[in-house]
This record gives sequence, structure tokens and C-alpha cells, in this order.
Amino acid sequence: MASNEFNQQNKRNNKVNICFPIIYGTIATPLPTHLTASQGHTHRWTAFLRSPQNFDLSTLILKVIFQLHETFEQPKRLIEKVPFEVTEVGWGEFDIIARIYLRDAIDKPVEIIFPLHLHPLQGPATNEPVISEFYDEIIFTDPSDILYN
Repeated sequence: MASNEFNQQNKRNNKVNICFPIIYGTIATPLPTHLTASQGHTHRWTAFLRSPQNFDLSTLILKVIFQLHETFEQPKRLIEKVPFEVTEVGWGEFDIIARIYLRDAIDKPVEIIFPLHLHPLQGPATNEPVISEFYDEIIFTDPSDILYN
């Protein structure tokens, strides 16, 4: 493909902003005691990236790489389709890094860092799931035609 064709297909839309809302975080559930003794794991948890309006994220996102704690057997998890999430078992809390690669290769990956909480931030520990989620917006300034359309 000639460079002029590439530039025409990936032209920028000046003076335009696109706001794309996302929700990311974790949900952790205590494991039954009989399952925790053999491996030392205390919780099953899921790290996720979602749309607050149930929008199909795969139209914008090519892949997400979740970076877990280095003690996991495979700490980098590549997810290339929805749902963009990782489920594991473990016993400790740590920060998770999610690198969001967009379908428009012109834009750099977006990196977010968020905590895995296994226990409630306030009050005593319970057997109820602990949900830790965050709302954010990815804003594209002068988006390419790929994102604009």
C-alpha cells in the first residue's frame, strides 16, 4: 500500500473528540474452607474491563493484556475477545495493570492500574463477594476515521 493511501485511510478528524466510557476492576469471592487447605488459595477473583452501557467493546478494542503479580505462573494474560477478563485463585492483594490495545493502531495503548481487593475496605470480612470497580473515560482527540466511524 502506498503511503498516500495509508494516510487517506487513516486521516484524522480535526476538532473532534470522542468519549468512550469504561468500567474496570475486580470481583473476589472467598473459597470454601475445604478448597483452601491444599493450595493455600483463599479467594477466586476476576479482573475485568467492561462497558457501562453493554456496548460491544470489541468494535474499539483489539486486545487487552492483564499484568498480574509476578508470582503467577503466567503473569501476562492476553485477551483478544470479549469478555475482556481474567479469572484466577489466590491469597494476596496486588495491583493489576491492564494495557488496552485499540483497533486503530495509530493510537498508543491505554494503560490502567487498579487494585485487587480480596477483603472489604471497611468492616469485617464476610463470605460475600468484594466488588472493586472504577468508572473512567477514554477520550480520543482528533480521532482517525477508524474510530470516528
